[in-house]
Amino acid sequence: MPTTYMKPLNLIPKVLLLFLAMLALNLSAQNINFKMEQLENENVKTAYVDKENIMKKLVIKKGFRSFSNHIVLRYFKLEQVLELWIKPPDATSYSLLKRYKACGIKSETGPKKLLGDHVVPEGVYEIDMLVPDSPHLLALSINYPNNADTNRNGQKDAVSITGDCGKKGNISLDDESLKEIYVMAVEARAAGQEDIPVHIFPAALVENNMAKLKSMYPDASYNHELWESLRVVFNYFNKTKRLPLTQATDNGLYAIQTSAGNLLWNPTEDKPLAPVLTASAQELPEGVTTRGIAKEKAIAKNMAISSASLATAEDGSSLHKVATGETLFSISQKYNISLGNLRAWNNQWNNNLEIGQALKVSPPPFYTVKKGDTMYSIAKSNKLTVEQLQALNNMNDYAIQIGDKLKVREG
Repeated sequence: MPTTYMKPLNLIPKVLLLFLAMLALNLSAQNINFKMEQLENENVKTAYVDKENIMKKLVIKKGFRSFSNHIVLRYFKLEQVLELWIKPPDATSYSLLKRYKACGIKSETGPKKLLGDHVVPEGVYEIDMLVPDSPHLLALSINYPNNADTNRNGQKDAVSITGDCGKKGNISLDDESLKEIYVMAVEARAAGQEDIPVHIFPAALVENNMAKLKSMYPDASYNHELWESLRVVFNYFNKTKRLPLTQATDNGLYAIQTSAGNLLWNPTEDKPLAPVLTASAQELPEGVTTRGIAKEKAIAKNMAISSASLATAEDGSSLHKVATGETLFSISQKYNISLGNLRAWNNQWNNNLEIGQALKVSPPPFYTVKKGDTMYSIAKSNKLTVEQLQALNNMNDYAIQIGDKLKVREG
């Protein structure tokens, strides 16, 4: 009987799994080693002694269970504000942890071009090195020039987030703020984040600031195009809390896609796509909400009426327009809802109705987070468990911010 080799072939998946497990362990060991190597430096030790417990408390207060998180940094040159955003390694959307006021003289507006021009660049960057022995306590080196800078012939120069408020050309912070940022960056690298994004904008690119920038520099047409590119990056992250995909064009601008790969902006086209994610946008493409979940159309359940005849309120509730002869009771019967709920949803405590009046005939599917809210309090008030609330919102953490819209029911 010929010899078969089925058993060795059956072992291949196990061998592959073992290899992947060993690779994961190796990467984990490398990340831990990185943190230990950083802590060998006295400046980093000092930063951890001074700030680790403070930052842990802040992370827990924001609703995160672990201190091991990935981060994103955003800097606004006009306001001189640096934002620190975090998320668990297996999550998709970020939450704002803290804002820092930078120090020193404001950088000139516009992209950096020349060696030694002391201009803070503008664009989509990464931290390419953590420097524990910087002359100015600590430093996080930015990968300037990136591909966009190189394509516009930007000259290589050192740019970093560091101390020394008297030096131009860097994002300068006071020592206490710098220590906090550095600790969070070390933790992010230890949590497996190889590339830490840094988005640098001329200002917070809301409509008013865009108009102001263009009026201040009416002849800087190239800058206007760059800022339009960056405005899409700014607004996409604001709306979805996710990172867009960016690619440098030949002339140093940015083509931008959603995190799912759908094109948002391409400045190389004769007619570029509209920057649909503007600060004033009411609807988000791809059904994305502020928590990054699929947004379903609000429809009233168990009702003897087509959804085409319903409108939708700002909070997602279904609206019914009062017709001649209708009463609160007849409307409640029509939609199979209680008269008490109909009154409460509309703050309608008398029986006086007007023809054409819009009445909410379903509860709002979203809850807007207010000061003092927690995941537990929101879940309890909506007769949900915290786990059910997380599932509705595609969440694996407890981080919420004032103004977040959380889905509290299907529909």
